[in-house]
Amino acid sequence: MTTIQGIIKDSAGVLLNAQLRITLDAPVSDTSTTPDTTYLPVSVTKPITAGSLAVDVVETATANTTVFFELYTEQTQYSYFFLDGEAYVGPVHLHTDGKYYTGETHNSDSVELARSSEIIESIIQAFRAIVPNQSTVDWADLIPTGVSVDVLDTGLRRLAEILTSSTDYVEALRGGPRWLGDYNAATIYQRDDAVAYGGSSWLYINADPSSGNTPVDGIYWTKIAQKGDPGSTGGAAGAYDATGWLNDSNAPTKAAIRNLVEGSLAKLSNLTGLAPLASPSFSGSPNAPTPANNSNSTAIATTAFVQGNFAPLTNPAFAGNPTAPTQAAGNNTPRLATTAFVQGEIQQARFYAHKTTTPTLTNNTWNTITFDVESLDTANAFNPATGIFTAPSAGWYEFNAMTYVVRTGGTNMTIAGAFLVGGSLRHAIFDRTLSNQDFGASGSTWISLAAGATVAFQVYSSSDGSVALNLPASNIRTRFLGQRLIQP
Repeated sequence: MTTIQGIIKDSAGVLLNAQLRITLDAPVSDTSTTPDTTYLPVSVTKPITAGSLAVDVVETATANTTVFFELYTEQTQYSYFFLDGEAYVGPVHLHTDGKYYTGETHNSDSVELARSSEIIESIIQAFRAIVPNQSTVDWADLIPTGVSVDVLDTGLRRLAEILTSSTDYVEALRGGPRWLGDYNAATIYQRDDAVAYGGSSWLYINADPSSGNTPVDGIYWTKIAQKGDPGSTGGAAGAYDATGWLNDSNAPTKAAIRNLVEGSLAKLSNLTGLAPLASPSFSGSPNAPTPANNSNSTAIATTAFVQGNFAPLTNPAFAGNPTAPTQAAGNNTPRLATTAFVQGEIQQARFYAHKTTTPTLTNNTWNTITFDVESLDTANAFNPATGIFTAPSAGWYEFNAMTYVVRTGGTNMTIAGAFLVGGSLRHAIFDRTLSNQDFGASGSTWISLAAGATVAFQVYSSSDGSVALNLPASNIRTRFLGQRLIQP
């Protein structure tokens, strides 16, 4: 093991408190133990307190394996949510009851919140380095020279190892011709590169590397070896003999090849019954190589390829991530339902609104409530200024409403709540008579709506005598929620 030591400060020279995560980039084996010890690339985190670093790490120089070092700090980040799950962004205060509420100070309009926390990592430094085979090493000696993130092998020690162990670097340092095979116009050549071109061998002699300069004697290339003279063009004219020509090194003449083609080999006139290359008409049970799965080429698709890549019409067993057309909203047929269709059906025409100020109600009649706060209207179907919801499509909808009345005096009164559908059909959800007391009631119902049908929430108020509910002694709060249900 090697001990990495050092003192770490921030840009202002203040000793740093942080975390150091260490991860091997590949397994490392130690054969000096019995049995052998294997170190796996599993991360380990060490704390750095007051800038002091002292941590043991397995040496990796022998295995030529890098270690990934990540220096980071941690910070707790808080998020707040309404109790119905909706995210909240704004001022928050901790009340004397130990709970969090909206607003900077506590009042009757404060709404209780839930709080969650998340640990955020901020990377300060990250690089890879080889840990040398020595008892201790300074942190500063491992950091890549001149860069903040390693893009090359790190440190002068590692650079020396590369220059002396890589075949390409050793040849460049040693000098002399480097044989690079056939000349390629796209390759950049440098001094002492040697290639083959036009049957001859050439040596690059210019001090400046370049590409696209065809080898000719001049400022870029010099010829090393000249192409030799061609051999004899004569050949044996004897007739084709399968036994006599076996292992014979003499070249045949044109006449011998012509006589072989015209006399012994099959001609087109002798190919009756064979399939032409263009538009063949096979019969019987012809075979062909089966293309690779998911092939998309002009290769012939065999029955094995079709069976292996396409689903049958009856009881198909899909795999992977099959897709299908997304059906129109409200569709109620045996067609496939994609995740996009289901999510659209779940979230279609979903809204939530509440009244933050006391509404003015007319006594002894039904009052349609308008709203001044709205959120989560996924279909833009609800108008808080009129209090009217318009169904964007036909289907079943669920509506919920709540009314809360705070009283400090007055006579008996009756409070009722209902949903008005289409301006005439009323669905009652609660009906309460109360004396000098606070009152709260809620209710819900399912309503089947046609596309374009309207729904509004109404409150009916009555009292003994002529006392109206909109007197200062009454304080009314109302909420209205609704969402479209998935088709049964």
